[in-house]
Amino acid sequence: MKKTEKFIVIRNKENGHFLQEYENNNRALAYSSKWTDDLRDAANNSVESIEKQGDRMYKVAEAFEGELLEVTATYELKTLDGKEPEDLTEKIEEAKRKHFENFLRGLLADNDEED
Repeated sequence: MKKTEKFIVIRNKENGHFLQEYENNNRALAYSSKWTDDLRDAANNSVESIEKQGDRMYKVAEAFEGELLEVTATYELKTLDGKEPEDLTEKIEEAKRKHFENFLRGLLADNDEED
């Protein structure tokens, strides 16, 4: 089974490292940041969240002297014995539906008891 994801990272323009984490410094107009050369450890956002924020994320990248990069990662999933794993999408959706139905039944049962 193959799974493909797209996400956005910030890469430093000077050394190519990826932003891993950052935080504001208390009582100062400054921040601390941590960088990594391993893309797997990079902080990331979805493409959709970057689109919703508009130019703000470009300005954040600029503040870190970096650039926004869209990463498309494809993962190949196999069980430890090399077999194709079961696709659980339909089972998960069915479980969600049943849970919601039980929730509604519970609400209706409470209303019946009040009458």
